[in-house]
Amino acid sequence: MGAEVLGEREPNEEESGRDDGIPTWGSLIRIETAELTGEVVVPPSQTRHLLDTAVTALVALGALAGPALTFKVVPAALPGWAAAGTAVGQLVVFALVVLIARK
Repeated sequence: MGAEVLGEREPNEEESGRDDGIPTWGSLIRIETAELTGEVVVPPSQTRHLLDTAVTALVALGALAGPALTFKVVPAALPGWAAAGTAVGQLVVFALVVLIARK
């Protein structure tokens, strides 16, 4: 399930100033997939919290999905310590991404 752009949409009156450098009334995150569309809009004073929440959600999803997929596709001949080490390595990378994103 990957995100895909469903096409250009016409801006409404509230969004008309986005491309001319004039600040808008809020911050927007939109996620669109073939089955689902989600949109979150917050006031400009809450933009940092919105971005922190989005980064945290993505990292949590990656921290869960990465090791789970690793254990699912690991060959039977691979020793358990090697699979566990790979999963731990993935979690370390995700932790570093969180630290870098928070700066």
